[in-house]
Amino acid sequence: METTYRVALFGFVGFERATLDAFFRLTARRALRYAHEAMPDRADLLLVDGDIPALARHTALPPERCVYIGAEAPPNALLRLPRPLNMMALLRQLDARLAAASPAPPPAPAPVSPYVDTVRDQLGGNANEDTTPDKGPITVPGAGNSMDDILVVDDSDIALRFMAEVLGRYGFDVHLARSGEEALRRVAEQHFEFVFMDVNMPGMNGHQTTKLIKNSRYTPGRKPPTVVMLTSRDAMADKLRGTLAGCDAYLTKPLKRDDLMKVVGDRLVVTNPESDTVQGSTRS
Repeated sequence: METTYRVALFGFVGFERATLDAFFRLTARRALRYAHEAMPDRADLLLVDGDIPALARHTALPPERCVYIGAEAPPNALLRLPRPLNMMALLRQLDARLAAASPAPPPAPAPVSPYVDTVRDQLGGNANEDTTPDKGPITVPGAGNSMDDILVVDDSDIALRFMAEVLGRYGFDVHLARSGEEALRRVAEQHFEFVFMDVNMPGMNGHQTTKLIKNSRYTPGRKPPTVVMLTSRDAMADKLRGTLAGCDAYLTKPLKRDDLMKVVGDRLVVTNPESDTVQGSTRS
């Protein structure tokens, strides 16, 4: 059973609108979805820039359906969040408020705990320790061979656990590898929509692995995965090395959840037609 809420935007600068668009595309994979609606009269929720006084005090906007981002909001607003815009906080608050306000609460988002618990069980060790026990390949359970599959390559257990938790919230099947060599085996065995690649790893590093992934021969109809480089180095020379290796995007550590959401959402192709998104609907 799926529930979709249409959301209209009032205000916001170009970067924030782009971030919100990425957010809407990502939630299209969840049971509880939020879709961008261009026509405010057709929207279930109104997302308002609370730092624009004219909008924050606009009497024509029904506050009980308004989510304000910024300094100002009417006392009876559905929700207000301060800037900077935090997409994960927005998601959690919206889910909670809509579930509480609905007489028939919409389905909860895809659970995080099965991903986290499975990763913890397979990785072993304390969650606060960065250990790399000698174990075999790790795969977070889920259906394979689909555009929902993501491979994360990192020799840090903490990084693997973080990525599995965040991406698992959006319905992706997250597969984990600890080395470039293991990543190459995984990519040869099945299709991944994204590969998140750490740069500094023992043995084959991220640049070498990315180049081999991008230059491999794939069967007809199968394209190379989108490779996102993850590294603590953010100098122009480091980014150039990643680009020359063939990476499609570049994220620096410590990784921010919103940055991760945006890079996935920007490259995510949503196949749901507009007619399949029903205002405030529940479909089984």
